[in-house]
Amino acid sequence: MASAQDLLRIAEAEVGNTSGKKYWDWYWQGSWEWSDGWSTPYCACFVSWCLAQAGVKCPWFPNAMAFDWSIGGCVDKYSLQPGDAVAFDWDGDLGGDHVGFVKSVHDWGIVTVEGNTNGGVVAECQRVWSVVICGLRPEYTENEEEEMTDAEMRKLAKMCAEECAGYVYSEKDKKRNLNMYNALHWGFVYIEQLAKKVDAIAKKLGI
Repeated sequence: MASAQDLLRIAEAEVGNTSGKKYWDWYWQGSWEWSDGWSTPYCACFVSWCLAQAGVKCPWFPNAMAFDWSIGGCVDKYSLQPGDAVAFDWDGDLGGDHVGFVKSVHDWGIVTVEGNTNGGVVAECQRVWSVVICGLRPEYTENEEEEMTDAEMRKLAKMCAEECAGYVYSEKDKKRNLNMYNALHWGFVYIEQLAKKVDAIAKKLGI
């Protein structure tokens, strides 16, 4: 499976393409009658094509014709990351008017790679926050966290518990005081899980 940067390299290589025909030909296997970038919009098809070329899945972006930002999996716009698919609203009705990929995130908004923009071409664009609805995060390789096994968790918890106990008890006492060890053991497990939640919240807040 590819990374977000792999996907962005594929998308950026398309910048300057003045037609969405090849993206529609891919999607419809040549059965669609292409007209032009306005009467045959291709922004969502471009996103689907890039994801397919990279071999990346995006469960909430099922295909070029049916992307629904209300069905789940949305990433808050202020938590967007490079490689996220992002939806835009031009008229303020919170409907998805356009879609592209996030290239970089800034205080003022985002830099994107989009199909069917700036006169019907693939282009890099700058979008302010006011036109951004939300994003979807594809299943990139770097998004897959390697979780500890139970055995690894117990080993780490025991090492931390014994290390902490050494500051209070003698070497002999810390090995004999089972209640103390259990309390520190489970306390560490709880703190480790809590730290993950705090980290997730911090990322959402951008801190």
